Amino acid sequence: LFGSAVEQKLVAMEPGGGAARTSGRSVNQCLFAQNGECRILPDQVEVSELQVCKVCHGYYHRICSKNSDQSDKCGLSACLDAEDITQANAERMPAIEITEEDQPEPGNAASEPQRHAAQNNNQVARRRGRTRKDANIQDLLIPANNILDEEVESMYDDTVAIKSKQVYRGSMLLFLEWVFVNNETLKLVTPEMQTHLLEADQREAVLTPEGIPTSVCIKRLLAQKEIVPLHLDKLTPRIFMKWVAHRITKNPSLSSSTCNTYRSSLGHLFKHFGFKMTQDFKETLSTLYDGLKKRLNKKTALNAGARVTTGKDPLPWAVYQDLCKLMLKKADREYLWGRTFLIVSWNLMTRSTSTCNLLYNHMQFSQDSLNFFIIHQKNDQAGEKPKDPKHVYGNPKNPAVCPLVALGSTVM
Repeated sequence: LFGSAVEQKLVAMEPGGGAARTSGRSVNQCLFAQNGECRILPDQVEVSELQVCKVCHGYYHRICSKNSDQSDKCGLSACLDAEDITQANAERMPAIEITEEDQPEPGNAASEPQRHAAQNNNQVARRRGRTRKDANIQDLLIPANNILDEEVESMYDDTVAIKSKQVYRGSMLLFLEWVFVNNETLKLVTPEMQTHLLEADQREAVLTPEGIPTSVCIKRLLAQKEIVPLHLDKLTPRIFMKWVAHRITKNPSLSSSTCNTYRSSLGHLFKHFGFKMTQDFKETLSTLYDGLKKRLNKKTALNAGARVTTGKDPLPWAVYQDLCKLMLKKADREYLWGRTFLIVSWNLMTRSTSTCNLLYNHMQFSQDSLNFFIIHQKNDQAGEKPKDPKHVYGNPKNPAVCPLVALGSTVM
């Protein structure tokens, strides 16, 4: 009765009129036809007019209404119950002031269906308990402390991992030392930094006898953001590459990956102090690095004592198997955990950090395999990639390296 009442009314309403004129509709659409109380005869269907009840929004004939004094209500018991619920909800709801602009124009049939549709939606929302409560002003006020500023600052700092920051600061420590020593030629140290160093040296020894900041002092300078140590807007790619060439001269075995770390550290230095590299700066630095990589690769090819491969060597299967068997013979708990950690990392092919972050709710059985979900990993730190599980299977032929046996022995 109430489900499609609004849609029925929208179909029944005609522009330019107040009530619905539905001549020619079937007599069965009358609400009283359901219990056989409709007074319209079959031969009077063509001339009968169906009205719309303003409470239940159903169709009825005026002659069938049980409310002789109110022609806009059908008068059924269900309609009266709905009217009582509407009045009770209206008493609980705060009064809403309606301006003249919100008032519908008289005789506007298009506003009448909208009003009834809004009333019906509000009734449904109130019955389901979805009516939005007024917000508490105290909850919306910005706190007097700097907790929100600290949250925003932590979001900015979380863009770079802690270990990466340590590597970048170590590289920029060497770069700043070189700049401070050659500042008479480069002219890159800011006056604010020079004043800060002189004042700090009076409180504690932060300068060497040559007037160069100590390593501890430079680390503190790189950790803060208030005082910019260098004129980053005057720093050119050629000046930076002079320092890289100086590092290669002091350490001829310097690899190309280390030089790439220097480049990333420079970008972090700009970002940390609120500067942005220009497009010309990036293109010039990229061109110089292309030439540097070719030179280093050619130098490695002509050096008989140079190491061909870079990075860590893989763990052979035989060594891995012997380690698992050796730790299996030990009864100490540290060997039990170490063996499980090794086997899980081997089967998942993940970094040690990803294995450490595994929880029980990251695992689930699926048919004949145990699925692991890696939530946080280095190549997906924001968690935007699909969370496809990694399937791990048992090894009944070699229990020493079976991941299910290892997990079972650790959990049990």
